[in-house]
Amino acid sequence: MKLIVHVVSGPARGRKIPVQLGERARFGASDAADVCLPSAEMADIHFEIWYQDSSASITSYDPSAPTLVNDKPITQSVLSNGDQILAGQNRMSVSIESARPSVIPVEQEPEEAVEVETLPTLAEVVAGLELDEQAPALIAPDESAKSYASRLVESGLFFDAIKVFAHCLPKRQAVQWAHQAISSQPSETRTPEDQQALVATQQWLDDPSEDNRRAAMGLAEKLNYDTPSAYVAASAAWSEGSMVPAQLDPVAPHPQLCAKMAAGAIQIHLSRCAPDQMESQARSLLAIGFNIADSAASVA
Repeated sequence: MKLIVHVVSGPARGRKIPVQLGERARFGASDAADVCLPSAEMADIHFEIWYQDSSASITSYDPSAPTLVNDKPITQSVLSNGDQILAGQNRMSVSIESARPSVIPVEQEPEEAVEVETLPTLAEVVAGLELDEQAPALIAPDESAKSYASRLVESGLFFDAIKVFAHCLPKRQAVQWAHQAISSQPSETRTPEDQQALVATQQWLDDPSEDNRRAAMGLAEKLNYDTPSAYVAASAAWSEGSMVPAQLDPVAPHPQLCAKMAAGAIQIHLSRCAPDQMESQARSLLAIGFNIADSAASVA
């Protein structure tokens, strides 16, 4: 049994580092680490992974250079199959071979089951996200996602409203929302590369083929995941498939990564608005998402 760390984006993209059962591996930006991953924002020894007794743990070494697991800062944490690690500019995905699901026999027709996307309840979404401490108390019994998002806006929690609603949508609709929200902004605010990323995302929405998904992923990477349009393209790229180059073993994106990138695109745009325009802009952006949800009748 072994654990594999795939670098899916950043300066060391494409690296695949195996950690055997019983081994410890220190990751950092210098030769002092067992695994050197060049990145200006990584510490010389940034974090350590210890794989023992069929359980993997991660320890962050430098308080000034945080290690994030599934986008949450950690000091020490248990690693699970599919977890995402962010250290400096390098984003990594964890594969634990013993935790991989068994392949379903062909006669069971697994393709029919794969197409069904199970959506979490609003309560499950709220419980699973890092929100303002006021946010969980604002949810009412049997409340719809739209009603709750609107209440968050009324309470001044604009970014939480966007985050929650994106995670309540099916992945394709979350991508569609982010795409429409950013595409509807004045085109002069976008670079040619930004526009290419939006076009690639629309092509994936029209035809969610593997080629179109990887085209969106390539443009998101070209933009260094640094603009709203890059986040839109990344939401499409990480809605399914593998996060690493086709020649490497597949690494599935974390289930929440698509919604996180879709919400991130909209949140970045909103953060650039003048303070006195944030509430009206948040309502306008949410209205786009509400219309998409109503059209598909996907969110109550």
